[in-house]
Formats: sequence, structure tokens, C-alpha cells
Amino acid sequence: MKTVYLIADGMGGWPLEELGGKTTMEAAVTPNMDELARTGIVGRAQTVPEGMQPGSDVANMALLGFDPATYHTGRGPIEAAAQGLELDPDDLVWRLNLVTVSKLNIDGYMRDYSSGHISTEISRPVVEALQERLGNDTYTFIPGIQYRHLLVQKGGALTDDAKLNVNPPHDITDKPIKLDLRVFSRSPFLWDLIFEAKEILEDRDVNMSIANSIWPWGQGRPLNLPNFKETFGLDGAVISAVDLIKGSALHPAWKSLMWKAQPACLKRIMKAKSMPLWTTSRTTTSYLSTLKARMNADMAATPAKRSRQSAVLTPESSLPCVKRSRTKR
Repeated sequence: MKTVYLIADGMGGWPLEELGGKTTMEAAVTPNMDELARTGIVGRAQTVPEGMQPGSDVANMALLGFDPATYHTGRGPIEAAAQGLELDPDDLVWRLNLVTVSKLNIDGYMRDYSSGHISTEISRPVVEALQERLGNDTYTFIPGIQYRHLLVQKGGALTDDAKLNVNPPHDITDKPIKLDLRVFSRSPFLWDLIFEAKEILEDRDVNMSIANSIWPWGQGRPLNLPNFKETFGLDGAVISAVDLIKGSALHPAWKSLMWKAQPACLKRIMKAKSMPLWTTSRTTTSYLSTLKARMNADMAATPAKRSRQSAVLTPESSLPCVKRSRTKR
């Protein structure tokens, strides 16, 4: 038997005034999803343990069967695992966004956590320039995908920097950055690094994007997950456009099925993510073909404007760290 998780990560949202107080999914016409709900099992799963910050890193780790309260150390370490970085146990790995702020001072606002969804082709040379000019024995800039990169702080897990609580930039879009700058100021070296990076990003020979600041957050010690097959007796594979999910699935029993990401085009994403799975079995082929077609049809009817709250909508899970309730319709 094969089990397929199709995780609509980010589909949830806040009510929007322009939609009459509805979320985008409440306003969308979704007859095919409605049919899947009527003919299947619908339930709610608590994928974020009490007291932990809701986010894709926490929730998806739970869906893969690992209790985030035990194994989660930060978003940065998960993405580092996906890149296969060799790290020491006391290294501190930061997720590093290229962001756009109105100004980098206490009067500034976070304008765009993704710098206009900067492309990897543009962002990689920028991060490489940051490494060339600012990298040293303590800090290493690691290029990633689009606006998502890494900053490795050698031995940082033994310092007070490990305790800094910086807001994820996507949680403070159009909000003041004053409180986070106060957090950064508690680390003199990190503070200097951020403002030195600002000067480099102002160099148009280096950076032609709207990114004007780096934003380190989501730091933690290197990821250390147990062997999936030894724990659950199962093999697995993951298809994802981002390192965050691939990092959560990187253990000997899993395969990461790679494809060239096209984040701007939903149809290409759905095609690329479902095609490799079609080869696993005839049953899976039929299921995914139907599901893909129905979701494509419903997504086409969804209002274009997306809300800014990340959520995970999933079928029931039998994994031990996910609390379940279900109702059959």
C-alpha cells in the first residue's frame, strides 16, 4: 500500500475586506474539492505542538512523523540538511532572507519578505558577493533558492545569539521592524553584519533587485533526525520546490525527487510534482491524475490575491505526533 500526502501549504488565510470578509478559499468556487470532501474522510489535525510557533517547518516535520517538540531546532538547520552541508554540532544555522524594507532603522517597515520573489539567477550572485566581502571564520553565507538562503555562524550555538527571537519576515509584512532591530542589536557582530550587507546591496554592480537588506532568523543547531525506515518500517520520497521540505525528508530511507522550480506558475508546479509519482503504481496514477485535474480546475477559480497566513490543510494522518479528529461525510 502507498500513502500520498498532498499538502496545500499556505492555502489558509485571513478574511479580506475586498472579499466581503471571506478568506480566498471561502470565496473560491471549488466544486471538485467539495466532491473530494463529500466522498472522502474530512478531519482536523493539530500539526503544531502547544507552545511552538506555527509555521511550515514545524507542521511539515510533524506530518513526516517526527515530533517537532523533540527534533525541531529551527528553519535554518532544516534547509541546511537539504543542501547537505557538513556542520559541527555547535554551529548555528540561520535562515537568511533577502528582503525589502522601507528603511533600515527604527522607523522602517518590512515591505517585502521575498524582494519581489527574486529569482535564483539574480539572488545567487548577490549572496556570493556577500560571502566574498563579509564571510570570515565565524560567518559563512550559503546561496539557496530565490530569496531563501543560509548564514552559518561557527560555534554560534554556544553564544547568546542562539536565544535571539527574530520574527519571520513574512509575519511582519507592512509592519514596523523596530522590535526586531532591537533584537539584532543584542548581538554586536550580527548587527554590524546586517548593516555592512546593506552597503553591499546598494552597489548596483552587485545587486539589480529590490533587495536592500538581509534578514537572519529561524536559527538553530544542525538537524538530527532518526532513521525513518527504522522508526516506522516505511520507505518514502518527497517532491518539493523548496529546501525546507526536502531537508525534513533527508534520511537514508527517503528519496528527494528533484525538479526545476517554477514558483510563478501553478500549473507547472502541479505537473512537475505529480508526474514522478505516476510511475509508482497504477492505483497511485489514477488517484493523482484525478486529484491533480480537480485541484487545477478549482485553483483556476480561486481569487488571484493570496492572504499572508501560512497554514497546512491535510487529510487524516496516522503518524504518532499528529493529533487527529475526523468526521465522515
